Amino acid sequence: MGHVAISVAVTGSSAIKMLLLVLGLGRRSRSLLTPSARARLLREILESVSRTLLASLVAAAGAYGVVTLVTHASGSLPLAFLVASVAFGVLFLVFAWGVRSSELEVLLRGAMRRLRGKREAATEKP
Repeated sequence: MGHVAISVAVTGSSAIKMLLLVLGLGRRSRSLLTPSARARLLREILESVSRTLLASLVAAAGAYGVVTLVTHASGSLPLAFLVASVAFGVLFLVFAWGVRSSELEVLLRGAMRRLRGKREAATEKP
C-alpha cells in the first residue's frame, strides 16, 4: 500500500487526536465555563471547523480536476500532482478568505506584521 497506507495512518492519528482534544476540552470547560459560555465556545469551534472543511472540500475538488486535466494533457503524473498541489493551496486560501476564516486572518496578520518589520529593518540606515 505504500504512501496510501501512510496517508491513512496519519489521517486516522489526527482524527483520534482531535477527538481526544475535544473530549478533554469538554471535560475542562464544564469546570471552567458557564453553560452559556460553553455553548458560545462550541458554536465558535463548529463554525471554524465547517469553514475549514468547506474550503478543503472545494480545494480538493479543484485539485482533483487539475490532476485529471494535466495528466491527460501532459501524461506526466508528477507534473500533475505538482500543479494540483499549487491549485489546492491557492483554492484553499481564496475560499478560506471568502468565508472569513478567523484562523486565516490571524495568520495573515502575523505574516504582514513580520513583513513590515523586515521592510523597516531593511530601510534603516546604520
